[in-house]
Amino acid sequence: PTNSARRLPIGAEVTDSGVHFRVWAPHCRRVAVVFESQDLPALEMRSQPDGYFSGTVDHFDGPLDYRLRLDGQQQLWPDPASRFQPHGPLGPSRVVDPCAYKWHDTAWPG
Repeated sequence: PTNSARRLPIGAEVTDSGVHFRVWAPHCRRVAVVFESQDLPALEMRSQPDGYFSGTVDHFDGPLDYRLRLDGQQQLWPDPASRFQPHGPLGPSRVVDPCAYKWHDTAWPG
């Protein structure tokens, strides 16, 4: 991880302290992040002002797929602010660390 704080208003963002999740769900009382990889327990997010929910997972070891559980329902939803949907728009979202990308065209003059 290479960022020390959030830069984006919503979505999953890799930071120095792990992965920070933030979702706008103004009609919900509870929001949880349910992980589909790495045997992580669900993350119950904290309610914030103006309908936002947030929480942090304290590590990031590579592909981390997740969905959102709203108000304890069985139905799981992709993150509407996801940066990557490897299994299509209704599949799990995947955490992406854009700072980890290794550029291959550093000599390009344009």
